[in-house]
Amino acid sequence: MKRLSILCLIFYFALNAAHAEENNYRFDGSFQIGVLNLKGSVGESTIGVGGRFGYHLASILFLDADTLHLPKDPSGYYGETLILGGIRAGQRFEEFGIFAKARTGIINFNRESNAAQLFESTIFPAFDIGAILEIYPSERRKNFFVRLDISDCIIFFNNNVVQGLEGIKHLNVEHNPLFEFGIGFRF
Repeated sequence: MKRLSILCLIFYFALNAAHAEENNYRFDGSFQIGVLNLKGSVGESTIGVGGRFGYHLASILFLDADTLHLPKDPSGYYGETLILGGIRAGQRFEEFGIFAKARTGIINFNRESNAAQLFESTIFPAFDIGAILEIYPSERRKNFFVRLDISDCIIFFNNNVVQGLEGIKHLNVEHNPLFEFGIGFRF
């Protein structure tokens, strides 16, 4: 165990030394607008808002934290909050960047929402895997970017029951498309 810890520290410092030679920003953050399509699982799909924060570990490796809230509508649907954290890896070029992401977290369903009324619990584990495209539209302001995320948000419902349009449905592991659009800054 001690050897593994030492190897991890050496790897971390080697990545930081390589990163120190670059002239990049360490942190980035963005305002996100997202669509989590839960039609296949709980029969809902809506637009939400959130934010994202990233930390640049090395030339191709980043830590990412993201939250998305889908507000409850007057008819009693939605009200979910998705919180994810993990890694993204990829490359930034002059005008754009391409990344892959893998993040884990939770989704919290509003207890009063129509979808969650039969749930034993309203908090479920989630896993998000997908791709990111960042566009750097301004030559003068290299710290400004536009970000597009496309991913599969996998929710582990643990055999909970939901009342949908087709009647009662047992949910286990459900795949849900997640699309996010953000505007952000690196600093």
